[in-house]
Amino acid sequence: MQLSAKTGTQILAVGGGKGGVGKSFVAAGLATAIAEAGHGATLVDLDLGGANLHTLFGLKITDRGIGDFIFAPRSNDLADYATETGIRNLQLISGNGFIPGIANLAYQQKVRVLKAIGRLRSEYVVLDLGAGTHYNVIDFFSMTESGIVVTMAEPTAILNAYEFLKNVLFRMFALRFKRRPDVLKTIEACRVSRHEGEDASIASLIQSVALVDGTAAETLRELCGRFRPRLVLNMSRSPNLTLEQSLRDICATYLGVELIYLGAVPLDNVVQKCLMRMKPVAMEFPESAPAVALRAIARKCMADRWMDTARADGLTEEEGLDAASAASRESAVSGIKPFIAGHKDIELSSLLASFMTEYATQLTGKTPPPTAENGGEAVPSPAAHAVAEGQHPPTFDLPEWLPLDLRVEAKNKTPSFIPVEPLPAVPSAPPEATTFWDRLVGRRPVAPAKTAADIIRAIPDSDNVELAIERTSLASPCTEEAGRAWMETGMKLVDYNHQFCAYRAFLKARACLPGDPGAINNCAAGILLIGRIRPAIEWLSEGLKKAPGNSALLFNFGLAQFSSGNYPAAVEWLDKVQGPNGRSTDAAVLRACGLCYLKRYPEARALFQSLLQKDETVLSVRFNLGLCFFYEQDYAKAQDLFSSVLDAAPEDNEALMARAVSRWHVKRDSGAFDDLGRAIKQQPANLSCRALRGVLSYMAGRYDTAIADIEVITRLLPANRKYQALLAAIRANIHPEGQP
Repeated sequence: MQLSAKTGTQILAVGGGKGGVGKSFVAAGLATAIAEAGHGATLVDLDLGGANLHTLFGLKITDRGIGDFIFAPRSNDLADYATETGIRNLQLISGNGFIPGIANLAYQQKVRVLKAIGRLRSEYVVLDLGAGTHYNVIDFFSMTESGIVVTMAEPTAILNAYEFLKNVLFRMFALRFKRRPDVLKTIEACRVSRHEGEDASIASLIQSVALVDGTAAETLRELCGRFRPRLVLNMSRSPNLTLEQSLRDICATYLGVELIYLGAVPLDNVVQKCLMRMKPVAMEFPESAPAVALRAIARKCMADRWMDTARADGLTEEEGLDAASAASRESAVSGIKPFIAGHKDIELSSLLASFMTEYATQLTGKTPPPTAENGGEAVPSPAAHAVAEGQHPPTFDLPEWLPLDLRVEAKNKTPSFIPVEPLPAVPSAPPEATTFWDRLVGRRPVAPAKTAADIIRAIPDSDNVELAIERTSLASPCTEEAGRAWMETGMKLVDYNHQFCAYRAFLKARACLPGDPGAINNCAAGILLIGRIRPAIEWLSEGLKKAPGNSALLFNFGLAQFSSGNYPAAVEWLDKVQGPNGRSTDAAVLRACGLCYLKRYPEARALFQSLLQKDETVLSVRFNLGLCFFYEQDYAKAQDLFSSVLDAAPEDNEALMARAVSRWHVKRDSGAFDDLGRAIKQQPANLSCRALRGVLSYMAGRYDTAIADIEVITRLLPANRKYQALLAAIRANIHPEGQP
């Protein structure tokens, strides 16, 4: 592992081109995980002008930071401006975001900060950088040639990450050749080039520079080889890594850079709770998926020998990129056109559409037929002729393609807990009366000692809940009073979203209260919260033998069957939940969804309609009823219901897609494309909308639109064979048999 030349400090710069992707959250999480592992860490907030990293640690304001170091220095050692975070081994140097002018550092001020960071005597220094691609951000990121880029698994964010890396690379080129105006002129010409069909890769730049100076071209190749950034996907909704791989391929092809993937941080509502509580996720929810992911990424940062030597100018000498390796990576993705390079200031959707139109031109060898979308009259296609003649056009199974599902709100699928009945109050002994002498010397009555139940009830407010449960479990007696205290603790931990710890507390309650239906139910409900369905079903079966009519046990048993995909059993048991306090409405929602999954649409529809009569404001029920009509092929009624959802929630993209397909089936295809265009305008990165519009465009013979949407999805999701099959069908229609 290469370290800072002066102090041996290992520097991790966390940046990225797009704001709102969670750079500060990732930086704070990595620093916290490193400190938890026993290493000294310093977190530096370099989001100058918008510094708020201190709030993630519960610090409402700091009395010193980067701003004092720059504008009111009392020491040349940046460590003297650090603030304790309350976490062992971790210090924070805040950014003083409210000091006027701090966001626009002069060159000398920036160099002073860079050098001061290099002198920090801490095992690890984590830099949290601001958004954008201005020189301050890029130069801080270039302190190590293996900085961490944070982005999201969305095409727009991926493109911004690429643009950020491209700007970092060109900044490195400019710094190296700042005294070579002839080379700089060639580099600048490549950087700003945006002509269609022009090869905008770094390989072409190196070839151009080689015509000016062969040694300079070799230096560029070496710089690309040394620059090995890392990638973290934040707010990931699924383990699908195709977008990550696409970014890596594009960086290898057009930048000649190897982008190394560190991991993904899953999307979880605990992050929002931590932001509201101003607490690090690793401390507040240590067992949550984001905390576990951040610890795994931090372990890679500590174990892998990849941190580069930190230098104030961001430049070091290492071996260059192997030409054969670069060529093999380039050939592996040679089919990708340079549609990303130079995309700045161009709307994403327009860029992709223009590229795909060009793609169609190259594919057919002639200008694509004019359509209403490119300013001309549409040329009838085989599919369009079929529609005009009343025939069924070439189709795909739209319900299969439709990326929609029944909506079940979180409150409907939350397990039911049985509240704890308090024990009869036992009168406590009055405190001993104090004598005159006691009052004279200030002696106070001795407070009664805390009972085991009091200690158990105090667990949720402990700094380390998991450790408190473990220690208290060993010392507390197994009595009825302790069991009820464990139940209360479990309920409180559920409210705090400490799901795993709540489950452990309910386990202790069940051990202290054997045979108690409430303890059995709450223990099963607790394990349902962490996704373990099989043991929950076994315990709930045991509880139902002791209390067969208990509504909480009945609901949880039906919920467990629903979560396991056993819809026949779920429908049967949820039908038994009765009473105003028995979650009957939630049970009815789950039961109706189960009936729909079983394709018993008339029963599901009747149940959804009865729910809608009770409360017309629940949009999820209205949406589900529309899906019932849709799958029953009553598209007119489905369209009306989806329209009513959109009246209340115009931004609902799933309802727009559902209404678009309903309109298509009732031969209102123009309205279908209006809905999908509106959906894509609201969410340009929504691949599902693009896929659906691509399918319908193909069926309508709008090949330019179909290619524009489907080609980009095929590139971003190469593993999806449906998209590849659709492209093949489009190409087959563009290429009639017998034509080249």
